[in-house]
Amino acid sequence: MIAGVSPARVREACVIAITVGTVGLSYGALAATAGLAPWQTLLMAGLVFGGASELTFTGVIASGGSPVAGALGAVLVNTRNLAFGLATGPALKRGAASYLGAHFLHDEPSAFAAAVSLDVPPGPERRRARANAFWLLGVLDLVFWLISSMAGQWLGSVIDADALGLDAAFPVILVCLVLGSLRDRPALAAGLIGMLVAFLLIPHLPAGLGPISALLALLPVAAWTMWRSRGKGPRP
Repeated sequence: MIAGVSPARVREACVIAITVGTVGLSYGALAATAGLAPWQTLLMAGLVFGGASELTFTGVIASGGSPVAGALGAVLVNTRNLAFGLATGPALKRGAASYLGAHFLHDEPSAFAAAVSLDVPPGPERRRARANAFWLLGVLDLVFWLISSMAGQWLGSVIDADALGLDAAFPVILVCLVLGSLRDRPALAAGLIGMLVAFLLIPHLPAGLGPISALLALLPVAAWTMWRSRGKGPRP
């Protein structure tokens, strides 16, 4: 039993990790197409552990681009983790654990932790539940990501990653996880404004930067929330 995380949520985490693993098959197959050796595929999967970052890097290499261009694209894609850090960081303990947590910080564990926290009343128990959920899915994701990346590498000659469309699993998982959070008006406003900003800017920005531009929605929503909270005392 994990404090603050129900058995049903644990089962959800296992399903999410398995689904993330199917995307790992796509990454491994793309890495094989790009000419990466198995040890390179495994090393990048474990040390980068960003999902979209590995797919971006290997996609650039497979299309004939330079490793530097691929690395810059991967770093650009990973800037989205800034928002996840702002949301999840306060729930993690300071010290060495927070540095390790930074490595696990990406879409699914952050969104899953936020969803689980809604099951618990505000207070220390909610923070503990959020941290436990984050670590649970972070570790499961890493295990399944490494295994599936190697499987994809070995099956690269028979898997058509583009035809399977396995990378579509990422947005589907995230939409399911954040639905509960959208009951909160500031979260709903940030989501809708972010969608509009990304929709308007994607045609005019380099590949990968358009979706990240949705983070601009945090600025007006944060300003509005602070203005609304004036004179109402501290918020929980």
